Formats: sequence, C-alpha cells, structure tokens
Amino acid sequence: VDHLREYGVSVDQVDIDGEFLAMARNRTFFTQFNDGAYEYDRLNTTVGDAFTHLRHSEEQYDLVLLDVPGARSDDSLSLYSREFYSLLRDHLTDRGVVATWTYSPYFFAQHNKAYVNTVRAAGFVHHLEYSVYHDLDGDGYRERGERFYVLSDGPRPTPDLSRAASPYLNETAPRYAERTWEWNRFPHYRGVEPNSVFDPNYDLIVDP
Repeated sequence: VDHLREYGVSVDQVDIDGEFLAMARNRTFFTQFNDGAYEYDRLNTTVGDAFTHLRHSEEQYDLVLLDVPGARSDDSLSLYSREFYSLLRDHLTDRGVVATWTYSPYFFAQHNKAYVNTVRAAGFVHHLEYSVYHDLDGDGYRERGERFYVLSDGPRPTPDLSRAASPYLNETAPRYAERTWEWNRFPHYRGVEPNSVFDPNYDLIVDP
C-alpha cells in the first residue's frame, strides 16, 4: 500500500489476522516498514476470510495482489482452490490481472503441478513469471530469490518499470532490463487433479 498510494489508486485490503494488522499499525518494529500506509485515505481494510469476502462483493479490480501463506495444512487449501481462483477471475475488470507468490516448480514439483492445473481449470490460461533478487548470503550480490506469477484470462500487458520507482527497483533495474517479458500458456499435467473445496488435492500441501 505504501507504494500503491503514490498512484492515487483505491485499495481494498482483506486479511484474516486482525491482531497482526493492529500490531502493524502500533508497533515500532513494523511501522518502520509500512511508512504509515494504513493511514492512506483510499485504503479500505476488511478483517475476514478472502474467499468469503469475494463471495459477497461486487467490486471489480484492475489488479489483485495475493499474499497468502503457503499451503501447509487443510486450513489454507480453500485459497488454493479452483473455486477461489474462479471468484478472483469474476472480480477482474476486462484488463485485470492477478499477481501471486508461488512455490518453485523445481523444489516443489508436485505442488506446482497441482497449482497450475487448478488455476488453469479456473480459467487463467496465461501467466507471466518473474522473480525478486535478494542478497541471500550477505556477499553484496543479489541472487534470484522468490518466484511470482502474473495470471491472466485474456489481456497480456507488458510490464513498464519506467513508470515505477523504489529503492529496490532502482538497484535491480538492470536485472529486469536484461530479460524478455514473456507470457506463456499454462501446461496441463495429465493425472493431476485440480484442487477443489469439494474434492481437495492434498499435493498442494507442502510440509514445513
């Protein structure tokens, strides 16, 4: 939110953990990172379950940013379900996209296959993959870290980093400039069932 407010956009934030949201507003350790973003006058915060919220909302979004925990128990499987991603798709504008963190297909192959078949079954045909770069071992060199997908059921915009600015982007811009932004169709993995709230695929659960 601290970055989105620079563009004057309206933001709906949904988080099930109201206690953590309160700590983020009041504890010095957290406030040093959020730059008072919770005071943004175009931010609407809802404490509740994202699945339930979407079922009762009629809002349409140009961008949905998913920051959901990894699926490590049955409790979080609904947020990795075909039904949830179908709801997300229904709430996008004609040019809307979803951006989400995802497990690596190299280290969590079965999870990734189940996830891909799930979002594909929900109607998200294309994805654009990107990563962030971290100094993982303290040697002053940023290495490829966590992986993200941008999901689309139609539009495939090309990212324009010249319209965004942050200390992170200023430092890593050459890394992103070197690559070609390419949208790809999701594959279909035979013998891998999509995850559904009515028929869970427990391959989505990753052991801690």
